[in-house]
Amino acid sequence: MVKDTYTEISEKRTSSLGYLILAALFVFLFVIGQTVFSDIKQIPYRPDSPSFCVSLENIEDMTYKRSCSFNEIDRKYGLDVLYLKIEPDISRIVRLNRDISDKEQLLDSNERRMSGLVGEYDVSLQEVIAEEDALLNMSEIKSSITSLESSNEVLNSEIGQMTSERDLLIQKIKPDLDRLEVLYDEAKDDYKTQIAYYNVKVFILKLLFVLPFFGVFLFLYMKYKKRDSPYTIIITSIFFASTILFLQVVLVFLYEILPMEWFAQIFRALMSVSILKYLVYYGAVAVVIILLGGIVYYIQRKVYDPKRVAYRYLKDNKCPNCGFNLELAEVYCAKCGRQVKTKCSKCKNLKYVDLAYCPFCGKR
Repeated sequence: MVKDTYTEISEKRTSSLGYLILAALFVFLFVIGQTVFSDIKQIPYRPDSPSFCVSLENIEDMTYKRSCSFNEIDRKYGLDVLYLKIEPDISRIVRLNRDISDKEQLLDSNERRMSGLVGEYDVSLQEVIAEEDALLNMSEIKSSITSLESSNEVLNSEIGQMTSERDLLIQKIKPDLDRLEVLYDEAKDDYKTQIAYYNVKVFILKLLFVLPFFGVFLFLYMKYKKRDSPYTIIITSIFFASTILFLQVVLVFLYEILPMEWFAQIFRALMSVSILKYLVYYGAVAVVIILLGGIVYYIQRKVYDPKRVAYRYLKDNKCPNCGFNLELAEVYCAKCGRQVKTKCSKCKNLKYVDLAYCPFCGKR
């Protein structure tokens, strides 16, 4: 015999304060879960990434020297030894780049000033041609232009000398820079492998924490839900918190192991084609509409399920079909004619058609 587990519940299962406390319990458990996850991440050894300071791909543009603190993986691949070997030359290159940048800024400033002075000189020249009273001193303007031109020549000469010195230094350490780049790439690949193992270890430890928690309260939730216990709502709050934590563990792990760069490249490729871009955009809109609409449809279907509607109406002593008061009905509704009662096959007393059990003998 199949047991009817449906019950129509309209009475309050707890007070407003109770709901507030349960919500606070949910938030508290979620926050505690984050703290535990943070502590779990400290249990396995987390590998260090190669020191970024040894990445010197754009050394000709570096205007400051990165501070270096070498770790185990740097020493494993000899990055520290190779970097320290060329560090004096790197420091000199950085200083030269900084000086070149300063002089180029001064050169730009002079050029802007010269542009303004040339404009003033043209105005003064027009005044002379027009035989008007001179408002600008042509000789002073010309002298200033000459001085700036001389200064720019010196600056260009100094920039050229420093650029040559820098390029010679870069050429000198070029073999070591190339070797450093190769070793750095090898160290990065090694680090990616180590961090993948670390993520797996953290994932397993998080599962060992959250799975028993999730499993126990899933069992209790199903048990109390089946009994329609008033304590179900308490278990529900804890069960939902454990479910969120469990999903967080799984989704974070998937995010870390999936090749997100591939997905990003595929997405960029799709977005570069106009037709596909609109298809993806409107497709995403359609998915959201279908998803949200489907949720609403599911809720409405559950709420307005004929069986649920019948239970709600009968609980208020009304006809499930038209809502007319059943005090005037025996077997059929006096307003719409719907059959609301039938004879029990066991005791022959009248029972409601839409209710599972006979109120006289308890037969299903």
